[in-house]
Amino acid sequence: MPAISDVVPICLRVPRREIAYVKFVFESYEGVATVRTLDRHRATLVVLTTTDLEPTARAVVASLAAEGVCEESAPPPAFDGDWLGPDEDAFTTRPHPPPAPGPRPAGRRTARPRC
Repeated sequence: MPAISDVVPICLRVPRREIAYVKFVFESYEGVATVRTLDRHRATLVVLTTTDLEPTARAVVASLAAEGVCEESAPPPAFDGDWLGPDEDAFTTRPHPPPAPGPRPAGRRTARPRC
């Protein structure tokens, strides 16, 4: 995995209706970059690429900018610098409770039909 210093962030401002389009364009260039939404209300995205693939990512950004779909921008004012979001440990998952015991609903088969 590349060191964090090898990650090159490119912030973009896009019209809200174009967020999915920009993400799909970058997904079509498999492995070039990952796109994250920093602020969905202001439609601010970050394209995370590596130093080796930065020229390709910037060429895609330039092509999108020529279409009028995006422009480079600064990160949102309240951005904390964490490009990847909270750690997985910050999320808690609870297992689903087991189904309540009781009679089976009427009309439900209990055995598999024969072929």
